[in-house]
Parts: sequence; C-alpha cells; structure tokens
Amino acid sequence: MKNSALKIIDKGNQFVKLMLSDENGRYRSWEHCYSAFAKYKGQTLTYDDIDFLCLHLSFYLASWGMYRGSSFLLQKDYKVHNAVVVELMKDEYKHLWAAKCEDYVNHSDRLKKVFSLSRTLKEIYNGIRISANLAINREIPVQPISDTLITKILMGTLGCVPAYDRYFNDGVKKCGVSSAQFNSKSIYDLSKYYTLNSSDFEKWRCSISRAEVEYPQMKVLDMCFWQIGYDSDMNKENDIDMPIVVTSSRISETHREPRTERKFTGLKQYFDVAQENRITLTLSRIEELIGEPLCASARKHHAYWHPSPTHTITKCWVENGYKTAEVDLNAEIITFEKV
Repeated sequence: MKNSALKIIDKGNQFVKLMLSDENGRYRSWEHCYSAFAKYKGQTLTYDDIDFLCLHLSFYLASWGMYRGSSFLLQKDYKVHNAVVVELMKDEYKHLWAAKCEDYVNHSDRLKKVFSLSRTLKEIYNGIRISANLAINREIPVQPISDTLITKILMGTLGCVPAYDRYFNDGVKKCGVSSAQFNSKSIYDLSKYYTLNSSDFEKWRCSISRAEVEYPQMKVLDMCFWQIGYDSDMNKENDIDMPIVVTSSRISETHREPRTERKFTGLKQYFDVAQENRITLTLSRIEELIGEPLCASARKHHAYWHPSPTHTITKCWVENGYKTAEVDLNAEIITFEKV
C-alpha cells in the first residue's frame, strides 16, 4: 500500500510542478480563490467583501470549465453567486474549513454537514438556473444541479471535498480508491485511504504548502487523482499501471476503457441508476455530466444521437435499456425512452 500511495503522490507532484511553471496559469485560480475565502473566515462580511468573494469564485469556476458550453452561469454576471458566498461563510460550517480526513473517518456529523451544505447550494443554483433559462426561453431542466459544480465550489472555497469532475472520477476509479460518485461512502473511502497513508501524504502536503496558502488534505487528493485521470485520458497509462490496494477490504484491478468511452463516464453513471420511462436532457445538462463541451456534431447532426459504431456516446443509454426517442437540436433537447 505504501508504494501505491507514493505512486499516487508522484502524480500529484506532476500537477504541482505544472502549476508552478506558470505564475499566471489557470491552475493557480484555486489558490487565489481559496486564499481569498480563508482571509474572511469568521468575519462579518460587508457588501464589498461579498462582492470581492463573488468575483474570485466566478473566475475560479470559469478557469475550471464551469462557464463553458451552454452552462446556465453564462447567462448571469458574477454577482449571482452572492447567496452562495453568504451561505458558505456561515459559522455553522466552520468545522468544514480545510477538513481533515481523520475527522471524516471518526465523526459522521462532519459528513452529514457536507451534504447538508451541498443540498442547500443546489437549491440556490437551481433557482439561478431557472431564471437563466427563462431569460433565453430555454426549457427548464428537471435534473438536479450537477455534483461537479457543487464540489468545485466546495473545493475552491472551504477545501473540504475534492472536485468530482471527469478526470478526478477517472483517477479514483482507475486506482480503486473510491466510487466516482459524490456521496458519503466515497468521501469516507478517500479519507480512510489518506489516513492509512498519512505519513506520506502529510510529508508531501507540507512540502507544497507555502506561507500564502496551506494546502488542505482534500486538495492533495484532488490533485493526485485528477492528474491520474488526466494522464490516462492522454493515453499515458504506461507509467500509472494499477492495481492499487486502497483499503484493508478493497483491491481494484486495472481496467482500461477506450478513451472515447471513458469520456462519457458521468453520463453512463446517470443512466445506470435511471428509473424513469422517459427522460429529457438538455445538451447543457449532458455537458455537465460528462464534464466538458460536446463536439460540434452533437449540435449539428441528428445522427450523432443514434447508435452507430462511431457514436460511442449512445452506449450510455442503449446499454441501460433506453433508446433515443426525440432529438430537437433547435431547443438543444434530447429525449430518451425505455425500450
């Protein structure tokens, strides 16, 4: 297990070296946002303070892909995060700041608080999304706000959970450390793995922390597994061979899906648990699920949404018993039905 942890840390070190190679690179936006919020911890916020933090949060999210494609956030200015900033800075969440993995392992109330906050943030952003869609006469999605958006916010402000985006999800699955779904079990498994290898992780965390920013433990995990997922997607699997033993009860075998199929992991997971007979998804929602913009063909050609050897995205629903029922590219809506 020790050697496995060191391999994972080595991947995180690659991320840090890349970040430090450009003093104005986009990867530094996390440091700027997290440090800005940390300065106001426990303080009574003025209007200008909230405005300042909204700017930081907005640019951080843009740097990490949350304003691309047809995201509803593109329809709003930075001040739309006002209620979210106020919520995050409430005293009731003070124990979540730079949360330690051992606390998640030993105190279930910490995990409950994380997901209570997550639900509140989703409610706030759902209202914003409704307003944004009504403003441009777009159909209001019935799907919940994505975990990718919420966990990126929690990572960039409180540093209390990793950002469950495509690369991070691919990384944890490749290593068998936890599931790629944002839930209590996944956070617990990640925290357990960190605590079992705390001497190695803490040594590295201290080495990369600086006077202006101390890296929280969840950011350490976030960087390590993100880099593993990224390298895997770039076809660099040779130097990250697994399996890796991650807990006393789990061993994950190496599993390499074709790159084009790995890209749609989030969408497939959505259909894996779907129960409705008829599902309607906007292209924006599909992009949230896969964690990146769809290709140009997705918005130009109806055939893209129907099964063919080259359209691997369709496996996400076909293999779960759904068919493509309707394709409305003008409204950017795809409807699926149980077969």
